Amino acid sequence: MSTHTKWIAVYVGVVLMLAIVAGIGMEHGTTSESAHNDFLSSWDPAPALEGAEYPEPDNIRIEDMKYTMRMDLGYPRIERILDSHEETIRRYANRYGLDWRLILAVMNQESRFNARAVSHRGAFGLMQIMPTTGEELSIALGIEGVSIPEDNIAGGVYYLWRMYTMFNPPDAEYIDDKDRTFDRLRLALAAYNGGPTRIRDAQQLARYLNLDPYRWEIIRLLLPMLSRRYSSLHSYVWEGGRPIGGYFDGYGETLNYVERTIEYYAYYRQIFE
Repeated sequence: MSTHTKWIAVYVGVVLMLAIVAGIGMEHGTTSESAHNDFLSSWDPAPALEGAEYPEPDNIRIEDMKYTMRMDLGYPRIERILDSHEETIRRYANRYGLDWRLILAVMNQESRFNARAVSHRGAFGLMQIMPTTGEELSIALGIEGVSIPEDNIAGGVYYLWRMYTMFNPPDAEYIDDKDRTFDRLRLALAAYNGGPTRIRDAQQLARYLNLDPYRWEIIRLLLPMLSRRYSSLHSYVWEGGRPIGGYFDGYGETLNYVERTIEYYAYYRQIFE
């Protein structure tokens, strides 16, 4: 069997598998800094701010996920962070129409509520903002930087909201609104962790396979196909022979990040009514 024929067989198998999934219903990302910055600099938040469609917390069907609060996830005590920053968290969450408990979940997953946390790649603070992203956010928000906790929270919440606005399906009447909201939330979390270019690449791959690029269950299965081992497939999808954001060999962390953040979110929704 020729190499081309083998790949066609693989594509057909993938399409069938993903079609079944779609019918019923895995280090921070390694996006190149230049691709990430290009994406940010070309995105204009003004149109999204005008009449923005915000997620309604009650429409995010956490209960459908049937999560079990596993002790191995770890739920650090949050009294200190709430004593110091609850007002700031609530203020910026309300400003961008996000559930403040979601911000707690992101903060837990990102830094374990440690304002001095610094990752091996240089992300820092409660919301683990990369230095170059912090510069962009400082300009967008008109602040001096995102090094102090209050500004780090402001920048992180704003950035998460930006990710959410990027993944609104243009024509989704056939998708239940609650499902669509939850899909958008998970796509936004994946973009917050792995970078928006990675999610756009996965969406482009979904379109190539004639699949819905706004369904998380589809994107979740396609993110691993952005890794180097699928380079032969990439040559059919991208003119340059590789995803726009480069090979995504760190997809596992992003998939885990989304799952765990949603579990934290479910937990905080239970304890904070």
